[in-house]
Amino acid sequence: MAALTAKDRAELRHQQVQGRLQMVTTLTVVLGVAFTALGLIYTARTLEATQQAQVTDRYAKSVEQLGNKDSLDSRIGAIYALGRLATDSARDGETIAEVLSAFVREHVRRYAQGKRQAAPVPDGDVLAALSVLARRLNPDHKWSMDLQGLDAHGLDLNGLDLRRADLNHARMSDVHLEGARLEQARLEQADLTKSHLGDVHLDGADLRGARLIEAYSGGGALPGADLRDAYLSKAHIKGADMRRVRLDGADLNGAVLSGSDLTGATLTGADLTDADLTNVKLTNARLDDANLIGASLYGTDLHGVTGIDPAEVRRIAKTNATTKF
Repeated sequence: MAALTAKDRAELRHQQVQGRLQMVTTLTVVLGVAFTALGLIYTARTLEATQQAQVTDRYAKSVEQLGNKDSLDSRIGAIYALGRLATDSARDGETIAEVLSAFVREHVRRYAQGKRQAAPVPDGDVLAALSVLARRLNPDHKWSMDLQGLDAHGLDLNGLDLRRADLNHARMSDVHLEGARLEQARLEQADLTKSHLGDVHLDGADLRGARLIEAYSGGGALPGADLRDAYLSKAHIKGADMRRVRLDGADLNGAVLSGSDLTGATLTGADLTDADLTNVKLTNARLDDANLIGASLYGTDLHGVTGIDPAEVRRIAKTNATTKF
């Protein structure tokens, strides 16, 4: 530095000072940004904690209100409040659905066991809970309502939306489900004896081992439903859409399926003794080991049927010139 002129030395010192000032300025900016970020994180976490506390408070108050045995209006208000809460807090939706499902199971059970007139409609709180479960909490039906073992004997559930509902082992004998939506519902081993299923939607429903003895369904939709090992003796399922339905091992003794479409259905090992299959479409159906003794096949379309010989059908079943082989 001794070789430098006084002017050069002054300029060098100025540059060094400017460099230090720039470093200090940069560090100050970085620290400012860091403190700002930390402040924002703290604020966000505080806000989240506050919101969660509010959600918890709203949930607790609604559940308490839901348990009010003396006021139907109070219970209905609590149900819709829980529905709004589930919309505001998506992560609490499933928990709220479990609460409402339990509410439905308990209140329907008490109502079904009480003294009542024929085919009563459930109280407004039960209908409200089912509505919130089906429409608000589960609009895309990505998960099911847990209604396992539901005791709804003799109730009027006409037109309800129960899509994807878990109704395994439900006790629903003599229930009215006309026009109800039960697509993809689980009804394994459910008791639907003497149930009224006119225009019901059971597309893709699981009814394995279900009891539908003497059930009535006019014009119902059951395409792709699984009815393996189901009990349908003396059931009346007229004019129904039963394409691709699984009826392996099902008991259809004396059942009336006249006018129904069973195209592509599987009836391996099914008991169709004395069943009325008049004008039924059995195109491309599988009838391996099926029992058709005494079955009425007048006007029945058997084109493409596999698993049974036409000569055997003519020998054991009731056929005439209108039967299509």
